[in-house]
Amino acid sequence: SDVCSSDLTGGAEAAARAEGAEQEAAALRHLVEQEEALPGLQAALDGLGASADEASARVTAVHQAREDLPVRMATLDRDLAEARATAAALDAARAAQDRVRKQRTAADRLATLAPVAAAQRAAAQAAVDAHQHLVDTHQRMVESRLDGMAAELAAKLTDGQPCPVCGSAAHPAPAPAPEGAVSAADITRARKRRDTAEDERRRAADELDELVREEAACAAVAEGRSPADLAAAAEVLSREIAAAQQAAQDAERLAEELAASRAEQDRLGQELLAATTRRAAVGEQLDAAGAGLRALRATLAEAAQDHPSVAARESALREAAARDRGLATALERLAGAI
Repeated sequence: SDVCSSDLTGGAEAAARAEGAEQEAAALRHLVEQEEALPGLQAALDGLGASADEASARVTAVHQAREDLPVRMATLDRDLAEARATAAALDAARAAQDRVRKQRTAADRLATLAPVAAAQRAAAQAAVDAHQHLVDTHQRMVESRLDGMAAELAAKLTDGQPCPVCGSAAHPAPAPAPEGAVSAADITRARKRRDTAEDERRRAADELDELVREEAACAAVAEGRSPADLAAAAEVLSREIAAAQQAAQDAERLAEELAASRAEQDRLGQELLAATTRRAAVGEQLDAAGAGLRALRATLAEAAQDHPSVAARESALREAAARDRGLATALERLAGAI
């Protein structure tokens, strides 16, 4: 009877201990879940730390980029002014090039005309000489013809027919024909040769006049400059025009870059403000998360007591409760058996 009473008392105490351990373990369950979440919370905190570092780095980078812009913009502004000044000479250089091109064409033509004009002067003089020779020849033939008219009339006299000059029907001593007498046909051919030579003289003179006028016109355009001098000037102007054209392109590009830099300066100002705001916000989140995690670790350390973790303490409590439950059951059975 005493043994039975002792067993019942011991079983009740074991059951009470088991109940208390189970309740205590159940009370630790939410802390165990928080303890299990520690790696995720630490990872989130590390992520916030990385974000804070990134935000700080971005603020530094944007600030540095914005500080570098004024120097770059000043360089662009100076280069743009120089490019525009060089490009401004383009129209004048092109006008000069056009003038030199015309002068060079005229000088080249003048150099070509010189031997042609010289040859034409010789040809014109030869035509004058040939024409004059044929004029003289024709004149001599006419005079010779006049001198031989008596013989020509005598050749036409017929006995018993009156003389066309004196009217006599008797022709006792007709004039003899001179040696080499000139006929009317000879004079006609000489006149044609003279007239043809005159046409040639006039044509040669006209061609020479045209060449002389062209020479004068080319000389007026060339203004006394030689082809070599004009070729050198054209080369210089070509380089100036190329430089001015390149400067015009550079000016357009530099103007775009300067406008882009000004826009970039405004954009970086806005980005710096946004980056600074984000850095502050992330910093606040990092501080809050760090404080919360430190508080949680302190709570968990307190709840774990002398165990490695809260989960270990919960497990130990449940194991103790199971032992006490088993003990209570065994004692109850033993008391029932007695």
